[in-house]
Amino acid sequence: MKILLVLTSHDKLGNTGKKTGFWLEEFAAPYYIFKDAGAEITLASPAGGQPPLDPKSDLPEFQTELTHRFKADPPRSRRWRIQSSWTA
Repeated sequence: MKILLVLTSHDKLGNTGKKTGFWLEEFAAPYYIFKDAGAEITLASPAGGQPPLDPKSDLPEFQTELTHRFKADPPRSRRWRIQSSWTA
């Protein structure tokens, strides 16, 4: 089974100057459900490359077993799809 997970490329919260991105636990939970089921997972973002992480989701109070597991996995075990443009 092959799965493509697309995460945001958006890194700014409107005109506030605050950073945003994907929420780590909301990503890690389905990622490991699919990975543990044997799926081949490709990660992508609309702008290409690694998507921005919402810095608040990385605070200690938001960490779970799955976020710790994701951080412990070597980055080379993740397949990022480089996408420079998207068409409808």
